[in-house]
Amino acid sequence: MVGFAFRETEEAAAEVTRLFDFVWPTAVALWNLRWQVDGFLSAVPGASYEDVASRFVLGSDIAGADIRAMRDRITWDQQKERFAEFILTNAFAIYESWAGRILTLSNVSGMRDSDLYTVGNGTSKGLAAFISRVTTQPSSMMQLAFQPSFMKHRKVHVNEQENLLRCYKYFKEIRNCPIHRGSIADQRAIDALNDFLPVSSAASLKSKERVECLPLALGDRVKLSLRGAVGLCDIVLKMLATVDAQLSSSETAEKAVLQRLRAATPIQRVLGSKASSVENKIKKICRVANLPPPSDVEAVKRFLLQHRLVSL
Repeated sequence: MVGFAFRETEEAAAEVTRLFDFVWPTAVALWNLRWQVDGFLSAVPGASYEDVASRFVLGSDIAGADIRAMRDRITWDQQKERFAEFILTNAFAIYESWAGRILTLSNVSGMRDSDLYTVGNGTSKGLAAFISRVTTQPSSMMQLAFQPSFMKHRKVHVNEQENLLRCYKYFKEIRNCPIHRGSIADQRAIDALNDFLPVSSAASLKSKERVECLPLALGDRVKLSLRGAVGLCDIVLKMLATVDAQLSSSETAEKAVLQRLRAATPIQRVLGSKASSVENKIKKICRVANLPPPSDVEAVKRFLLQHRLVSL
């Protein structure tokens, strides 16, 4: 499905998908491994390290894996927490790397990539302020031809944008607790939770179900929810799509689209004069560039002619 104005957004969304393609099979495999190891050791309680390795590790090209000790050292719930931490860390890295790339493309002065994942004050700081700054230089071609399609993406939820940001902030603060604060909830985590709870319903986040956030008090040990981490990844996808769609009306997006159209037309194409043929050729160019069918073919035609990518 064609859904984004910026290749950077396509790549970030694909990274989130690849994250799930790795995590889910790995989590299921680990669950089955625990069950198999438990059964084997119950049947052969005196099994040595070598016995277990021969049964479960041989051929994996992994050395030093004490599969036998896993049953005693870490519970399944603890392992799910580790998976949650892994998912959250990677999801934040994906989004914040994307934010830095989009900020660079936009060439907006006085803002930081962190503005793309904070609520801010709406005027000079935060995501809404960033979008406003970028879209003050609009592209009529993008507004007419492509933004209508980008705004229809099923992950675009402009009215819920601030709610998505509050969810992101909550999960980032609780992820930071194990990394920076000895897994103990500090005031930042509590404030983020209290800020998120009023908008944590499924309806407020346009989700199929409520994103799980566990009860938390100051000084508590923070527990990470695998189900919550999975929910956060859907929030990240919504943030990517929602920001991309809003920016798609801008000159910044026009420049990004021009690069894609140039790559799709390495040799100047002749459109001809027959209206139906011209429209089909323009739609094909857009398809090759991984852009949606234009809402206004004439606007794209003028743009292609202006940049000498086609001729009549």
